Amino acid sequence: MHLLLVSTLISSLYGSLPTNQHQPHDTTGQRSTQSVQVQLGTTGARLYYYHSLGKAQRVSLRLGAHYLAYQKPFNVAIDKTSSITIRPDLRINATEVSLKWQVFPRRSLYLTGGISYNWRPSLGFMLNTSSDLNLSGLVLKADDIGTVNINFTWQSVMPYAGIGFGRIRTRRRFSTGLELGVFYLGKPTVTLDSDGALNNTTLADQLPAINRNLSGYRYLPSLNVTLTYQLNRPN
Repeated sequence: MHLLLVSTLISSLYGSLPTNQHQPHDTTGQRSTQSVQVQLGTTGARLYYYHSLGKAQRVSLRLGAHYLAYQKPFNVAIDKTSSITIRPDLRINATEVSLKWQVFPRRSLYLTGGISYNWRPSLGFMLNTSSDLNLSGLVLKADDIGTVNINFTWQSVMPYAGIGFGRIRTRRRFSTGLELGVFYLGKPTVTLDSDGALNNTTLADQLPAINRNLSGYRYLPSLNVTLTYQLNRPN
């Protein structure tokens, strides 16, 4: 009888003690990862804001801006006494909305794709000279040559696709990576304007053929080094 009472008491006490059974981890309160990123490369500078999506946080929405400018003139020698001055006008002012997908949970490989809008999708060249040009015995006076303007124009909406290396969620504030991508620019349109001797030639009549020959130049590759700063640490 006594043994039965002791056994019952021990069983009651043991049943009231907390257990160490593993409880499933609740991810419903997990914070989204937010970060900013700077990219520098062949197509200038790009600045992004990242916001991770979903519980797994392998997909991020990124909003960004893209800037590139090059307007430094340079000379091309024709012979020992004459040259042509070329003034390029290359500028990219674009905004971008895209998604970044981490292909494997514990690997840095990712894919990205989105749409950019370029506010000035053109490339221009202004050509002139301050000296006479001798072209294989044909001498052209500087005043007759005047100024020549050549412009290439693409569409403003530029789809983008890329592949890169860099984690969305890390325990470190700063991380680096690499991204290789390509913009689709559409078919270019070439225009030519001159106030000199070219006005008396048939070059303007050749513009349709020039546009056809350049129609394949629709892609702009981009290779960038990335530096990311994580605004908040993952839980």
